[in-house]
Amino acid sequence: VLTNRTERQICEELLVWHIGPNAKPQTFSYDQQRQIFKMVCERYPIRSLVHHWGVLETDDHKYEEAERLLKWALELPRDDIESYRGESDQTILTSLGNLYSHIGMGILQQGNGGKAEEYFEKAESCFRDAKHGDFPNAHAYHAHANMWYQRGRRKSNEAEALDDYANSLEVLANARDNL
Repeated sequence: VLTNRTERQICEELLVWHIGPNAKPQTFSYDQQRQIFKMVCERYPIRSLVHHWGVLETDDHKYEEAERLLKWALELPRDDIESYRGESDQTILTSLGNLYSHIGMGILQQGNGGKAEEYFEKAESCFRDAKHGDFPNAHAYHAHANMWYQRGRRKSNEAEALDDYANSLEVLANARDNL
């Protein structure tokens, strides 16, 4: 029961750093993590926890559920008692961009470049939006550059691969200038 600020901060820290997708070493299975996040988030939909639940689903390749959760996290209002400076739209958009990038890579590996391109365009849009705001988000630049790099690694056509690598370097150059 999250009735006060202290309880909420303890719950957030426990879920985000010790149980969630960033926990090292991981002692819970995806199903156990999912059950814990679901139980807490359905009662107390806190932006940071819904976001990390979405990241967990992305890591477990549950892309449809991850997309639903990340979009839900974006819709939740930020309140003044959220821990970790609150969960910014930039951070959630970066995770959503990563999700679309992962989906696109999977589709690209299956040989459907046209369908993959739709997801890469969604990822581009998320990364572009995540780079704006009060505090520049280095993670958005990193994820965006990594998407282009990974695309290049998967290309058999050398000229296309070089174009993707050039796009990755361009994102990094922009990061250097903007961060």
